[in-house]
Amino acid sequence: MKNFFLFFMAFTAFAFAQSEKTSPSISFFGFLKTDVFMDTREGVSIREGHFLLYPQNENLDAQGKDINDKASFNILSIQSRLGAKISGPDVLGAKTSALLEGEFFWAHR
Repeated sequence: MKNFFLFFMAFTAFAFAQSEKTSPSISFFGFLKTDVFMDTREGVSIREGHFLLYPQNENLDAQGKDINDKASFNILSIQSRLGAKISGPDVLGAKTSALLEGEFFWAHR
């Protein structure tokens, strides 16, 4: 690991020494996803209601009314993405760049 670190530092110093007047830049991007939906019937779902698999079967109470025939309104803001686009200096005529990206999903406990 120490040798890799030394190689990386030497390569970085060499790259910046060879670079032209192109200055490095960074730009951020991402999103926060919000789902808004209405179900007209109780359903079987996974991931705490995030994915509906199929509607519940009819289930009659003592008066003959289907207890699964009820609507629900839902709003979920549990998924996001954050990233950075990085452009570095030109090294020996080649353009350098990097893309770092992470996705996040919040689970309710």
